[in-house]
Amino acid sequence: MGESQDKELQQAGKLRRQVADCEAALGHLKARLARLEARIAGEPSPETGLDILWQTALPMARQRSSKLQCRQEWNRIPAHERPPVQAAADSLRKWNRCEEWRKDGNAFVPGLHRWIKFRQWENTPNIPDPLARNRATPTPLPPPPDDPATPEEIAEILGVSRKNQPAQSQ
Repeated sequence: MGESQDKELQQAGKLRRQVADCEAALGHLKARLARLEARIAGEPSPETGLDILWQTALPMARQRSSKLQCRQEWNRIPAHERPPVQAAADSLRKWNRCEEWRKDGNAFVPGLHRWIKFRQWENTPNIPDPLARNRATPTPLPPPPDDPATPEEIAEILGVSRKNQPAQSQ
């Protein structure tokens, strides 16, 4: 190799380092911007959001997971595909009440990290209203009775003469 080629290789190496430094700085700036936009939108930080999910989960789901596993699974989901934390927590509350998880003393509750991994907030179970069975079903009102009196009979009862009144248009 010639001297000019060595210089070009050194310049290329220097440019690669500069590009890598710029990409790292850009990644840092993007992360700061995302945190600021999330704060403006009122969305809690991912750690806080995961803490909300952790507290919402049943004790059995927490025993079968760790916060590290949950955080890893949560971070594997692209940010634009993650649900708002409150929506995920609402879905988790419904799962906590579903019959599938409640049977056999919560033996079928998966670990929270698996719930996150399989995106179970997208498949929220239908939970019947627990108070619905205690409510009486409303009975429909009977139809109003047909009015047996004709206008002439009403006028006679009231003692009003219908002859002086103009005819009603129908």
